[in-house]
Amino acid sequence: MHLESATYISSFMRADIRRLSFALVAQEFGFTIKEISVQLGTLPPGRAPNKADWQRLSQQFKVHLNERIARMERLRSQLEGRMGCGCLSLDKCELYNAGDAASSYGRGPRFVYGDKSFRSGS
Repeated sequence: MHLESATYISSFMRADIRRLSFALVAQEFGFTIKEISVQLGTLPPGRAPNKADWQRLSQQFKVHLNERIARMERLRSQLEGRMGCGCLSLDKCELYNAGDAASSYGRGPRFVYGDKSFRSGS
């Protein structure tokens, strides 16, 4: 490391470096900058977070991670039953055509024909 880099890094408070490290790790877990900012905003200002602060924050992130994992598992189980079915009309696909709503456009593979998906909001 260059001396200039070491001087630059040492000008930050240890608490700031820990918060930055937390933000980088949280991004790796898929959290948005806004979500990270909200969570970091719960830490006490004017002092370095202590062990209890970090434990509280990690518990909040565990809740969010568990919710995301549950959503991903539901998606995976839906995909196993939907992908590769070859139906093309997607009349039973709860992912893209819940309740066969696309049938209002007519018969056949409506989204393949260019009709807009209800899920996309178009």
